[in-house]
Amino acid sequence: HTMHQYSQGSIDFSWVGTATKMYNNLFSIYSQVARNSRNSKEKQASMEQCLELLDDMLYWHKESGGTIAKPDSHTLGLILKTIFNSGLPSSFDCAQTTLQRLAGLGVKAKQGDYLILMKNAKDPTKVEEILNRVKANYDRDQSEKPNTSLYSECISAYARSRHQNSVPKVMHLFDELDQLYKSTGDLDFRPDSKLYGATIDAISKTKSQGNKAIRQATMLLDRMEKDFDSGLIDVAPNRYAYTSILSAISQARLPDGHVMAEDLLLRMNNRSRQVNDEDILPDVVAYTALLQALSRSKSPTKTDKANQWFAEMETRYAEGNSDMKPNKITYNALINCWRMSGRRDAGDQAQKVLELVEQRYQEGDYEIKPDAMMYSSVIDAWSRGQSTDKVERAWDLYSRMKDQYANGNIDMCPNDIIISTLIKCCGFAQGGEQAKTEGLKVLLRCFSDVTASKHIGQSPSTFYILLTSLSRLVG
Repeated sequence: HTMHQYSQGSIDFSWVGTATKMYNNLFSIYSQVARNSRNSKEKQASMEQCLELLDDMLYWHKESGGTIAKPDSHTLGLILKTIFNSGLPSSFDCAQTTLQRLAGLGVKAKQGDYLILMKNAKDPTKVEEILNRVKANYDRDQSEKPNTSLYSECISAYARSRHQNSVPKVMHLFDELDQLYKSTGDLDFRPDSKLYGATIDAISKTKSQGNKAIRQATMLLDRMEKDFDSGLIDVAPNRYAYTSILSAISQARLPDGHVMAEDLLLRMNNRSRQVNDEDILPDVVAYTALLQALSRSKSPTKTDKANQWFAEMETRYAEGNSDMKPNKITYNALINCWRMSGRRDAGDQAQKVLELVEQRYQEGDYEIKPDAMMYSSVIDAWSRGQSTDKVERAWDLYSRMKDQYANGNIDMCPNDIIISTLIKCCGFAQGGEQAKTEGLKVLLRCFSDVTASKHIGQSPSTFYILLTSLSRLVG
């Protein structure tokens, strides 16, 4: 209405920025709707209306001879937020186009705009293209700076992608920024803890043979500690830098992975005392990664160590350290330590952990609600153990699962993986003919469930496991 009145000569803008401010207020509304709405159609409509409004703004800017409705950096920032809050697959390309359109009108993107663009690019090569664009502008007229945050985000993009050959690229970016800082002395290029952390994370997530990537990440951590101690960087390695390596160790299946994980966790404790920084102290993520590494270990003492570290977590949490509260992943890791222990009492010990989780859930810790995956792991622990009553105990667990699901607990839905685990348990029944007879009875019940339940897929692998277990019992 206002712009129509303007076209009729009924109103005039005494201040040239008035029309721009009016448009920006509308862009702000669209941005808020796209951010707060849970309806995907509303989000999409907000983005489309936002882009139509930009077309309208550019029309009046052109019609006025460039005197009113000129987009500014605030306009660009609001539009980019609306586009990315829409969550559409085309949002990155749409944002790139908008950036180029407004650049033609002399609107310069801020560092925050580039960061938003980089965070939403799924392909790390596109993220690097954005960084290279800023670098080219810096080399040409220093109108923009490829600062530490932009390098960190680019490296983080490679970390998210888990590209197999990303280590050379990541280290090239790291060294390039480091050299830029040394040659200019500009604090905007100074390496910080986020840069080191992102680089360590990217290297740790790289798929490589053996522990090569982990060794490279650890060397960079050594360098970070050394640079901080000598005053080259202001911020010491944070917890994120250490836990990135711990997480990589926990997933690497290395023969000595649990030793490396224990050493790194102890290093965090020692470093925290050395520099008087409690932010380095290991938290639930670090301890859980250690338990996961122990679960994959072949050490005969791994369950004792797992219980020891878990008890330390419990103690620190009881003393008031909320960062040490065990979560569902922690309990699953502890169950897996027993499941993969090869011990005779594996099932009994794994079930004790499950019962602890159930007790704490009943007491109000709803974040650790037991689910089918946790029950399945305990059933597998019974299967791998050597208890004479393991078939009966595993069937009892499975029956409890079914009862809970029948009563409305959707997290306890049986599936073909769980039934296959139980069938394998039947096939490895321990304790002579009586145990085999009991195993056969349970196996036939499992077969009945496979054929009758709509939740259990009748896959070839399930029937293969069933026939293999049957042959063990009657052979």
